Amino acid sequence: MRTRRLSQHAVGRVLFFSYCMLFASGAMAQENKVFDWQGKDNEQEVDHPFYEKGLIRIDKDRKYIYKVDESEQKRAISVRMGFLELVNLENPDQAGQAGASFDENYDASNAPAVLVDYEWELFKSPLGKFNLKAGAGAFYAQGNGHFVSGTNENLEPREVFTFFAIPLSAGAVYRMQIWHNQLLVPYAEGGGTAFGFAEFRDDDKGPKFGGAPAAYFAGGGALNLTYFDALSRIMLDREYGINRIYLTGEYRAYVGLSQNYDFTSDFFNGGLLMEF
Repeated sequence: MRTRRLSQHAVGRVLFFSYCMLFASGAMAQENKVFDWQGKDNEQEVDHPFYEKGLIRIDKDRKYIYKVDESEQKRAISVRMGFLELVNLENPDQAGQAGASFDENYDASNAPAVLVDYEWELFKSPLGKFNLKAGAGAFYAQGNGHFVSGTNENLEPREVFTFFAIPLSAGAVYRMQIWHNQLLVPYAEGGGTAFGFAEFRDDDKGPKFGGAPAAYFAGGGALNLTYFDALSRIMLDREYGINRIYLTGEYRAYVGLSQNYDFTSDFFNGGLLMEF
């Protein structure tokens, strides 16, 4: 049975990273008002016909500011990008032989992966919220393969190989969002992934297709970009229905469940998360 080369400290990385994020969040996060609706010392209160419609302030530029209720947040969408390291993937027809592994045939430094996820809020608690999520992604890599003959093993073939993979995932995520407008939100998630893939080459040989299941777990943090500007947050909510926008950083580990095509890998990624 082939040995999986996923780092033995992968689980420890996620737990340690999540603990650090939880500690930082507890130290930094404070209750932040949605907006300061209270009057200022240098402002004067007057009767106005639009008061009943929610008008609470007219600024020096004669801009009318209305008090509005924040829309309910039940959904989220995220886009993330990183570089996937397929450390265990190899050709099952040449398993254990030189030149059979993915990293011997493709340039891993030029192999970006993009993930798009959609979330549905399951429930909230005093310790955070739990969401269900589903997503899809795309992974791309190119390389020149290798010569089977030992005579030419130090030469680079002229053929170009192109590898595409589409991961389809479903799982659950816990977000430690305790305060209404929290600056830093740690999270952890897990679930299952189905990898569909295809390999193309530019000579006269046809493409190859395949698929393999995997499990995944992840930990990361989300920095609330709308934390510092309440008015912009209100405008985003009123005009587009977006409650908050986050900058995310994440470590994700895939654990391959197929003996033929092992997608065990580490995936460090970053991107944006929008709640609405």
